[in-house]
Amino acid sequence: MHPNSFMFATARKNDVPLILTLINELAHQLGLASALTINELQLTESLFNSTKRIEVLLGYQKGEPVSYALFFPEFSSFSGKTGLHLEDLYVRPHARAVGLGTEMLRQLAKITLDRGYDRIQWCALRSNVAAVSFYQKLGAMPLNDLMLFRLSGERLRHLAVKK
Repeated sequence: MHPNSFMFATARKNDVPLILTLINELAHQLGLASALTINELQLTESLFNSTKRIEVLLGYQKGEPVSYALFFPEFSSFSGKTGLHLEDLYVRPHARAVGLGTEMLRQLAKITLDRGYDRIQWCALRSNVAAVSFYQKLGAMPLNDLMLFRLSGERLRHLAVKK
């Protein structure tokens, strides 16, 4: 096998501990470990229960698991079309700069088109300059007119009960 040859696999139930490890590594890399609360049961149910809310693609180099992409469908009310939302794309540091990230996105592009979707969308932290540069080199365009908003925790609960 060529040293830069990659293999990809859709996550199975026995991959859940590995996926949690990779999510943990990503959270630490981004300085967001304190926000990490997911557990094996939550991940298993989200991946494999009857409503299957998410999917995970794993990337392997020389048989070693070195990357993952967590994604799910999203819908545009303006175009009436479905797309793929990429929540996480992570490549372990020792496996970077050899094309695996590009190949992961290539696999996601194939999945997107095979399903009849018309786009892949994701968010990136502005501070993650390497990721932003990587995405732009692939031809991805930042949507500068859009801002991501989040309502959660006490503010979400307050809004839900406010009259």
